[in-house]
Amino acid sequence: MHNELLPFLQDVIRATALAMDYRHKFRKDVFLDLICFRKHGHNELDDPMFTQPIMYKAISSRRSIPDLYAAQLVRRKERKMYRYDDTLTVLTVARQSGGVCDKSVLDTTVQEWTSQLADNLAQVDTAVPKAFHLQGKWSGLSQASDDKVTVWDTGVDLDTLKFVGAKSVEVPEDFKSHPTIQKTHIDRRRQRIEQGTDMDWATAEALAMGSLMLQGYHVHISGQDVGRGTFSQRHAMFVANSILSEEAVLGFVYGLSLETPRILPIWEAQFGDFFNGAQIIIDTYISSGELKWLLQSGLVMLLPHGMDGAGPEHSSCRIERFLQMCDSREDAVDGDNVNMQVVHPTTPAQYFHLLRRQMLRNFRKPLIVASPKLILRLPAAVSSLADMMPGTHFLPVIGDSTVSAGSVKKVVLCSGKHFYALDKERQQRGITDTAIIRLESLCPFPAAELNSELDKYSGAKEFIWSQEEHRNMGAWNFVAPRFANILGRQLTYVGRGVLGAPATGIGEVHKIESQQLLDDTFR
Repeated sequence: MHNELLPFLQDVIRATALAMDYRHKFRKDVFLDLICFRKHGHNELDDPMFTQPIMYKAISSRRSIPDLYAAQLVRRKERKMYRYDDTLTVLTVARQSGGVCDKSVLDTTVQEWTSQLADNLAQVDTAVPKAFHLQGKWSGLSQASDDKVTVWDTGVDLDTLKFVGAKSVEVPEDFKSHPTIQKTHIDRRRQRIEQGTDMDWATAEALAMGSLMLQGYHVHISGQDVGRGTFSQRHAMFVANSILSEEAVLGFVYGLSLETPRILPIWEAQFGDFFNGAQIIIDTYISSGELKWLLQSGLVMLLPHGMDGAGPEHSSCRIERFLQMCDSREDAVDGDNVNMQVVHPTTPAQYFHLLRRQMLRNFRKPLIVASPKLILRLPAAVSSLADMMPGTHFLPVIGDSTVSAGSVKKVVLCSGKHFYALDKERQQRGITDTAIIRLESLCPFPAAELNSELDKYSGAKEFIWSQEEHRNMGAWNFVAPRFANILGRQLTYVGRGVLGAPATGIGEVHKIESQQLLDDTFR
């Protein structure tokens, strides 16, 4: 061992041994604070001598760790060999040639590796990056299309759906379920599956995950209280758990998504805004990993979102932040090859197809889902098994089949659970000349599907974007320029005004705001 390294490594070994002994004896966690240094300061252009002259004089005099290790390998080429007779008496001390490696081999190895890196850099086409890792476990996959959004049939046959649904609430004979869970979850799901109607969000999720597992895929879901579900809706396990973690777990799930394309890796926040504890993972890896390293990821982030009067926290998943990080263009039609996909689905079937699409398509993209809270159990927000059978798929836009196209004078566009408030208000007012179109996919922006729906209403004179979020939040600043530049349509904004917080903290003010935006939409 080289003299410069030996004291340092001995200290590390002693500290590690002490930590392990403590953990073994007292069954407590131990943190080992290992202090390191940067030889070049912040980066190669930085000069830390200005502020730490004595310390960096000592650091600059040290040889690098690779150089020290290389020198050690060369020195070990000749080493002492002891020979003993039968009485264990040393007879001779000889030197043996050979050992680890000599300097010429080391120099050649370093030169070859440096040349390989330089050759790969020279071959990079910065205009059209080519994924280099689509081999081994990733063979058979390809890059996403730049000029189109592919439609994937993600439906499942009826017998499989019923089988998965029954299995999802099957418990061991000797296990006694909580009476409330037995009645509202187990028995109710069995009834839904038998009738084939009124599928709620959690049932659709179970059907998607179970059917993927039957096809040989794996499903991994991590996050905060995901076994039960934050809103007691999932019950994927029959005991509760409360895992409160963001950055570490999301980072792990992202790493898992790079390991194999045959696992559906999901991270769910307890409430949508909890992702802010993992912002580094999102900025550095999820939103930009493929661009920087050409590594695809099928990670799914579930972020419960909705303005329900719960105050500034636990309301918004900050859809606007994710949309701002997307590389979607304001003046051109998106293809599949955006850096990540952002959706705000309104029905259980839509969610079912999104999860299955993550695995069945021939590429992987991070999927950000503004997932529900209120509509997890909303009677109007249900699907049937027919919506999940072969021939069905995720709809980036959901049109309005409840009004006569020829009589429509106003078109309201929206996204997410706000649709249900709008639809209820329209029914209560007896309005028949207003169509409501749901934008389920935000990025990629579904220009063709929107055009197809909007063309049905040739007599419409007013086009409104209505959202429950504040004007400086939500999807407004993302959709407005795309409607103008791609579709040639100017939208009128209806919603809350600008605010520095995601929501008001006063319940009565929330109610007044909610009614005002409905009044403004239908006036």
